[in-house]
Amino acid sequence: MKPLKVIITCVFAFALFLSGCSKKETAIQIGAILPLTGDLAALGVPIKQSIEIAEDEINSSGGIDGKKIQVIYEDSQGDPKTAISQFNRMVSVNKIKYIISYLTGVSQALKPLADKENVLLFALSAYPPITEGSQNTFQIFFNFKEEADKMAAHIKELGLNSVAFIRSRDAATNYEITEFLIPKLKELGITKIYDETFQVGDTDFRSTVSKIKATVATGLLVAGFGSDFPNLLKEIKQQNLSSKIHRIGGVGFMELPEDTPKDVTEGFVFFAPDFLLDPSAEKWKEFVSKYKERYKVKDVSYSGVYGYGALILLTDGLKGMKYDKVDEVKKNIMTRTNYSHLIGISGFTEGRSVVTPVGVFTFREGQIQKL
Repeated sequence: MKPLKVIITCVFAFALFLSGCSKKETAIQIGAILPLTGDLAALGVPIKQSIEIAEDEINSSGGIDGKKIQVIYEDSQGDPKTAISQFNRMVSVNKIKYIISYLTGVSQALKPLADKENVLLFALSAYPPITEGSQNTFQIFFNFKEEADKMAAHIKELGLNSVAFIRSRDAATNYEITEFLIPKLKELGITKIYDETFQVGDTDFRSTVSKIKATVATGLLVAGFGSDFPNLLKEIKQQNLSSKIHRIGGVGFMELPEDTPKDVTEGFVFFAPDFLLDPSAEKWKEFVSKYKERYKVKDVSYSGVYGYGALILLTDGLKGMKYDKVDEVKKNIMTRTNYSHLIGISGFTEGRSVVTPVGVFTFREGQIQKL
C-alpha cells in the first residue's frame, strides 16, 4: 500500500502542477505582417526593428495592465496573397485580434479579412483611401494627401506653368500623383505636365533625366522611396538640370542614406511630418540614438518609426480593456485626446487616419532647414 500512496501523491502533485501551469498568465500576442525578405526587405526590416524597440519598452514598463506583450512576425515578402495566408494563420492558430501590416497592396488585401474576422488592422500605408470600405482598419502613417496639398500650394506660390514628375511606381505614390496632385495642378491652370516613372530599386536614371531635360518644365517633383534617390539626384546634377528648374520633393527625402552627397540635394524643397525635424523633438532624437546603438547602423528610416508608433498606440488602446473586445478597444483608441507619442500625431480623423502636421523644408549647405 505504501508504494500506491506514493504514486497517488505524485499523481496529485503533478495534477496540481499542470493546473498551475494552465492558470499561468500568457503574453498578449500582437501580429505583424511585414516584408522581411525579398526586394522590399530593406523597407520592412527597419519597421520590425522599430517594433522590437517598442515591445521592449512596453514590457519593461509593465506591459499591458501587468501582462507582457509578444509580437508574432510573418514575412509577407511584399506579396498580398502570401500576406492573406499569414493573416488567416494568425487568426485561426494564434487567435490574434490585432495586426500591424505594411505596404499598401498588402494592407488593401487584408482589410476585408479584418472586418470579416473582427480583427483590428493597423495599416502602415501612406495611401489616403486605405481605410475606405473597412470599419476595422486604421491608417497609422503619414498621409500623402496632406503632403500633396502642401506641394500644390508651393507650386502655385512659385507661379510655375509646367511641371515634370520623376516618381516610383509604387501604389501610394501613383495615387498621390495621378489621382490627386495632377488633377489639382490642372485646376491651377498648369496644363504642361510630364510624368516619368521608375521601378523601386532602379539605379540607372540617365534616360529618365534626359527626357525631362528635353521638356519645357519649370518645376521638377521627385517622389517615392528615398533609398532610390541618390543615383537619381546625382544624375540630375550631372545633366545640369539643377540650375534650370525648381526642385521639389516628397517625404522620401527623409529616407536619404547618410552618405548621399550634400551637393546633389542643395536647393531641394520638400515636405515631411513636423515631428521628424522639429528641433525640440527630443523623443525622435532619443529614438534615433537608441536605434543606431542597438542595430549598429548609420541610417534610421523615418517609415520604420511608424512601426514603433503603431505598437505604442495599440497597446495604449488595450490598457484597461479585455483583449477580445475589439469594438471597445477601437472606440478607446478613437476617443483618446492625449497623444504624446514619437510619431507626432494629434488624433484621428473620422475615417481612422492619424492626423500629423506637415512642414516645409529645404537643403542648404548640406543642412536641412525649415521654411
